Amino acid sequence: MPEEVDLHTTAALCGVEVVTATRGSSAGPARLHDRWTLSLLEEGEEVLWHRGSLEAASSGHVAVYAPGEVEVVLRRASAPTRRTTVCFDRLPDALSLPNGASPAPPTKPEVARAVWNVAELTRSGHRCGDVGSALSTIGAALAAAPAGASSHAEPGAVLRTRRYLQNHASDRVNLRHLAGLAGVSEGHLVRLFHAWVGVPPHTYLLQLRVAAARELLADGVPCGATALQAGFADSSHLTRLFRRILGFTPSQYAKARQVWTTRRLAVPRPTRPQQLAV
Repeated sequence: MPEEVDLHTTAALCGVEVVTATRGSSAGPARLHDRWTLSLLEEGEEVLWHRGSLEAASSGHVAVYAPGEVEVVLRRASAPTRRTTVCFDRLPDALSLPNGASPAPPTKPEVARAVWNVAELTRSGHRCGDVGSALSTIGAALAAAPAGASSHAEPGAVLRTRRYLQNHASDRVNLRHLAGLAGVSEGHLVRLFHAWVGVPPHTYLLQLRVAAARELLADGVPCGATALQAGFADSSHLTRLFRRILGFTPSQYAKARQVWTTRRLAVPRPTRPQQLAV
């Protein structure tokens, strides 16, 4: 669970959610992103598992996640890290050029500044003149990003397991049944799935349930009903896992989403990091 967390939402700007979390040196829980997401490391150093490979990240690094991708932080430096995550209910449009050509993919510093600008606007609740440019930069970055792990390269056993879990996230699922569907042994499935997805099947299933709970809560479904519909034993089980992964409770998230206004939880707004100064 993050040591400090800051959640903001706004109905404007493609339905943006902004979460800024400060963590210690230990690796945090994996997180499944159910929407297009840009994750900006504002301070510190981390090692990520991203798109099937290890990736060293330092201040100013932006990772792009397509819906269905898992974010895994393997380790952090001794100093605390601060990461701002911006996710979109609707994709921002890339800038259209006069001759109809596609914009060139933005540079990493340009994307980092754009993420910061959108996050700052959402946190402050005030429109700024460069928001259109920031959204266009993010749209171009998302357009240039791969749409997630290729299903053609993904082993059939992993693909069948992942799709089954996505379609049966609220059901009781056991490893023996999954291995039978995949056509491999239980141990081999766990190792193969972990290698390709970033987490074992059971962790992936729990992440799917948390993602489903987020959608239900955003639609105004009460916490108790959300827990049962998403596949949790009860609201206490949902609350424990939701808070461990996201850093805030289901009730806090539901309140922020239903009000659809700038809402701060737990900690003051961070100052702009020196590395991102324009």
